[in-house]
Order: sequence, then structure tokens, then C-alpha cells
Amino acid sequence: MSRSIALYHHLWEFNEGRGVMALLHGTGGDETSLLPIARTVAPGAALLSLRGNVRNDMGDLRFIAGGPPFAYRAADVKPRAHDVADFLNAAAARYGFDLEDLTVMGYSNGGTLTGGMLLTRPEVVRRAVLFRPMVPMELPPDHNLAGKEVLILGGRRDDICPPEDSERLAQMLTLAGARVRLRWRDAGHLLHPDDFEDVKEWLARDEEG
Repeated sequence: MSRSIALYHHLWEFNEGRGVMALLHGTGGDETSLLPIARTVAPGAALLSLRGNVRNDMGDLRFIAGGPPFAYRAADVKPRAHDVADFLNAAAARYGFDLEDLTVMGYSNGGTLTGGMLLTRPEVVRRAVLFRPMVPMELPPDHNLAGKEVLILGGRRDDICPPEDSERLAQMLTLAGARVRLRWRDAGHLLHPDDFEDVKEWLARDEEG
């Protein structure tokens, strides 16, 4: 059942000609957190930035309950993945963009949720950039992900989202048919400027076909 676009507070920054990027922040962030990164890696893109509506025990905003230091549960991830997918469908109708032109970029909790959308609602996500994600669920994907383009950026010294999660998620998506590129930084959970250069290169290569 379609849900209201009011489900997520968000910012919409219209630009014409370079596609649309949806942004999903990490725990403790908000709808402004990834805007500077998006403007750096995809100058000229329209930006749709969501605010998570789940709070942890500290009151921090996020998209999914659970997670570090524990694994995510499919029971937590799936309904939230459907919520965000429904929101993106409604936003495409309201703001007049094609989901084929959409890239979803998520960091940490938001990146894990984006991985969950690929596994449960792949029709909404053609391209995805996942910064420091965890495996969203242990269940194998039920969908053929042929035609999906995914960039995963992991930190070798990440003590919040373990490097092995990036590897396992890349394997899951690849086995389901997605074209996955996994890039590593000698870094922890925080993002590194070289991450952004990787994203710019990957987006440019995708635009070239």
C-alpha cells in the first residue's frame, strides 16, 4: 500500500540535467549531513535528502533500529526498507523525476538501509553508493539484481561496521546479479576524502555507460 510522502521529513534541492541523488545519513545525522558530500561528488544533481525517523536510546536519528554492536535483523530492516522505497516512489511522482535517474547514497545506518532496499525493493534502486555499510539481513535476496550498479566503500580499520560486512554484502549482491565495486580505505568508520574521489570516478564511469 502506498504511503504518504510525509512519512519522512526531507529536503529537495532541484537541479536540472545531472540526475537525482537520494541521501540517507548515518546514526546521529540528519537531512543536512550528506549534502556537502553530494554536492562534491555529483555537482549539478538534484538532491533529495531524508531525515531518519527512528531514534536510538541516546535520541539519535537513524533509519533502522538495531545494528552495531549487534547484527541487524530482517524484521527491523524490511519494514523500514519498504517505507523508504514507498517514499522514493511518492517523491518521484511529486517532484517529477524518473527512478532510473536516481542514485541512492547512504552512510553507515543509511547505507545499510539502502542495502536492505536493494534486497527487498530493487525496482526503486538502480544505482547505490554505500559508505561503511553492515549486512542488512542474513537472508539471501529473493530478487534478480541484474542491471543494478553498486559502489561499496569500506574502511579497513572500521570498528563500528566491520570490514567483513562490506565483503559479505558485496558477495550477496554480486551473486544476485548486481554489478558491484568494492573499494577500501585504510581508515575507520569516518569518511575519507579519497572516498569521495572514488564516488566521483564511479558516477562518471556509469554516466559514460
